Amino acid sequence: MTKCEIGKIIKNRRVELGIKQSELCCGICDESVLSRIEAGRNSGSYEIRAQLIERLGMSSAILGEQIDEKNYLVRQKIREANLVYCDNKLTEALEMLNALKADYDNFSTANKQRFCTLYTLVSYDNGDISDEERLSSFEESLKMTVPNYSLENLPPLMSKAELYTLGRIATTYIVFDEHKKAAGILSHTKKFVEDYYDDKLAAADSLSLTCYNLSLCLGQLKQYDECIEVARQGIEYSRKAEDMADFAWCMYNCAWSLLYRGDPRDRSEAKKLLDSAEPISLIKEIDTENLSNLIKGLRKKFSL
Repeated sequence: MTKCEIGKIIKNRRVELGIKQSELCCGICDESVLSRIEAGRNSGSYEIRAQLIERLGMSSAILGEQIDEKNYLVRQKIREANLVYCDNKLTEALEMLNALKADYDNFSTANKQRFCTLYTLVSYDNGDISDEERLSSFEESLKMTVPNYSLENLPPLMSKAELYTLGRIATTYIVFDEHKKAAGILSHTKKFVEDYYDDKLAAADSLSLTCYNLSLCLGQLKQYDECIEVARQGIEYSRKAEDMADFAWCMYNCAWSLLYRGDPRDRSEAKKLLDSAEPISLIKEIDTENLSNLIKGLRKKFSL
């Protein structure tokens, strides 16, 4: 793809979404660089173009073969470490990340962000850092590209790496029982993905987990109507993404709020949701033993 084609795609999408140049490039590059990219006079580095495109809700795959091979390989290794982490192999994941650490100074900014976020997750689950250190580390990671981040100044646009890191900040607030703060972040990220992602499958994949976490927060805040609405959306998103774990958890959250809302007419729907979620909670590979126990507890409490 030529410089002019890349610049045209970025500009057309930005104008279509009504976004200012300063909003799009904040923390990524100078506005003058973006102006040159959009004018086709400078294609910029691969990483800059990829971050701009991802902030616009598009896949960086449109850049085709124009790729920074070294940083691409680093990104792949971080992904591999994340897969190992998701399999609960913490020691192996740490070894993989520590092997990458020696070349950290040569990483692109986006890869530094990805690396720091994952390293924090693994270190926390390994018992190496506290809750407070976890939150601070996530915030510092996000500020690499969103320097003005605060709870009162959430980024209007986000690359996938930024979106992932912000999501981890929200889940840390859940650990602190700061559900209002977490809900504010999650509502913001949910709206961003719904409004800007043009890849509907990628959107569903992101939104299934976001809706689970957001509905959890809303339920804890006793905002039952909002919890039910978001959980129902999460059920649909997780069905599209074929994510059985989020599917079951969103059904549980929806049933929980239906029952705690206190309307007798909701009992039948809640029971159907629990009936659907329970078999999934027993699948060993999904690792939802906690969900199975919660479902049993909810049935007992409400005599279902």
